[in-house]
Amino acid sequence: RLASSSLGFSYFLTSIVKPDIAIITNVFHTHLDNGQFRDLEDIFAEKSKLIKALGAGGKAVLNLDNPFTANFARGRNKKDTITYGKDSKADFWASRVNQSLGGMIFVLNHGDEKYEVKTKVIGGFQVSVIMPAIICGVMVGMPIADAAKAAERYSCPPGRMTIIPAIEGATILDSSYNSSPAALKEALMVLKDLGAGR
Repeated sequence: RLASSSLGFSYFLTSIVKPDIAIITNVFHTHLDNGQFRDLEDIFAEKSKLIKALGAGGKAVLNLDNPFTANFARGRNKKDTITYGKDSKADFWASRVNQSLGGMIFVLNHGDEKYEVKTKVIGGFQVSVIMPAIICGVMVGMPIADAAKAAERYSCPPGRMTIIPAIEGATILDSSYNSSPAALKEALMVLKDLGAGR
């Protein structure tokens, strides 16, 4: 049983299912609006219910690049927690992150081992999506190299930082699905990093 952080979890739902692996990828401004959450602390409180619902022997996979999840990881038992991010103190950490219109490539470091991960996704922030997927593969018995190779097949659904060909050599970066000011800022940073033309 695997669960990742999304909003709308309640103590009722997590009383029914005790996950074996729980992931919090980020605590971000995306869900701050009328009728949603008041502040980042509210978002974190909701997402952390998932970790608290872990069954006996369950593992939390936490992003060290986010201050909320990094602080949460520091307060947990290390044998029940796996960390990841761009911080070399993490159990799994990413280096040499490069992106182009063709996708993102990075090096996954684990102990003394290094693995090149090639993906079709765009945006350096996607490291925090791809890495926990690889970690979950490892946790259920896949060799890291195989899990990293499997990441090459993943592509984002339409409207989530996807490329749309346009006329006269232009490129459209489509981040229209449930976008927010924070997501728009990320999209603009991607355009800057790519040195995109028209």
